[in-house]
Amino acid sequence: MVMHKVYLMSIFFVLVSINTYSQTELTLNQAWEKAYQDYPELKEKNALINAAQFNTLTVKSGMLPNSQMQLQNTYGTFEGSGGAFFPLPGIFNVNANNPDSQVKTTANSFGSVLIDWNIYQFGRLRHSIRAANSLTEQARGEFTLSKLNIQTSVTQLYFNILYSDAYLIWAKNNSERVKKILEIAISLADAGIKPGADTSLASSSYLQALSRTDEWNGKLAGAKLQLSEFIPDLGTNVSIKTDFYLKTPMGLYRPDSVNNHPVLNVLEQQVTYGKIRQKVEGRKLLPAVSLLGGASFRGSGIGTSGINNRLTSGFQNVSNNYLAGIGLTWNISDIYSGSLEKKRVAQQIIAAQSRYDLQKIQLNTGIQSINAKITEQIKQVSKSDSAVQKSKEAYELYFARYESGLINLTELLQIQLLLQEAEKSNIDAHQSLWDQIISRAAATSNFTYLSNQF
Repeated sequence: MVMHKVYLMSIFFVLVSINTYSQTELTLNQAWEKAYQDYPELKEKNALINAAQFNTLTVKSGMLPNSQMQLQNTYGTFEGSGGAFFPLPGIFNVNANNPDSQVKTTANSFGSVLIDWNIYQFGRLRHSIRAANSLTEQARGEFTLSKLNIQTSVTQLYFNILYSDAYLIWAKNNSERVKKILEIAISLADAGIKPGADTSLASSSYLQALSRTDEWNGKLAGAKLQLSEFIPDLGTNVSIKTDFYLKTPMGLYRPDSVNNHPVLNVLEQQVTYGKIRQKVEGRKLLPAVSLLGGASFRGSGIGTSGINNRLTSGFQNVSNNYLAGIGLTWNISDIYSGSLEKKRVAQQIIAAQSRYDLQKIQLNTGIQSINAKITEQIKQVSKSDSAVQKSKEAYELYFARYESGLINLTELLQIQLLLQEAEKSNIDAHQSLWDQIISRAAATSNFTYLSNQF
């Protein structure tokens, strides 16, 4: 029974340890997805997409007729005067003379409903809807571009963790090697084979190696905290896949040019929007045809039988009218100002097209430059790997000779320092190579290779 409980407890602790490990391991794909979920920039861009969509619906509502209604009941004097005037542009009124009455006040009521339906605008509304849709597509393109920028930043910070972790392992390996040297130095000094000064020299080297370990422990913790800008719940107790970091990348995708990049798509949408706006401005020079319809009622305290000055008298002597027709609206001043606006938009199109062409040239040139660097850096990494291997073989031989008392400690420490520098240079060479691979992934908006490896 006791053995059965021990067995169950063992299984429980194994499962807990496996679950804990799976929770702390972070792949590159997981890092991207976590950043997409919480980063405020994407929430901003998504809100702008929604705003652009509402703007499109607002523009489409221009297809519906405009309706206006007014109701009023007033009480006041009705002293008239001869002559005509324009109370509002497009409306005029003629007041009659004051009727012969001792009453100077009365009530008036008025209500009306007016419908103005633009049935033909010479394509102005159609192109306005197209322009609004283009703005929505531009907002979506900017959202995709922001995702790419976040993906690039997260990848760089992720590899900064890999870089710091590789250096931490390097520092720990150095400290272990120097620790063994110190142990051998102590045993040889105790045996009288080597001088006691070797112990102090080896101890000093060991303390320096330990200090480097502390340094890279701090840098690794700092690198993880930097990534927490994009992943707030990351913490420092996270593990990532490091086994491929110091390997030579094979089977890399080598594009020579790029056409479908988020930044190019955004700039292309700007050009498209400008061309549509130019058409909209051209249509503004033309009139609009509308169907008009209205109905009204009017009441007054002034009637054929005299004048009633009660507050409710405005609902007496009611007259109802309706009016229907077709109207032509043409803002003549738009002929000049619209022509200038059309020319201004044309210059904006030229500027947007130039930005697109420049960005495409820079992306394609950058990719070719990165390809050349990657080709040479792969050669550098291959040679650096071989140098580390040769340095390790040399160190093992010299360590065995020092252990046998055939060489002094200074020679061994020099060989150990050469091995240390070879490993350090190898880490830096790999990091430089990965930096270029990340740059090319960003320039081509293709992170597939990195996601497959990490």
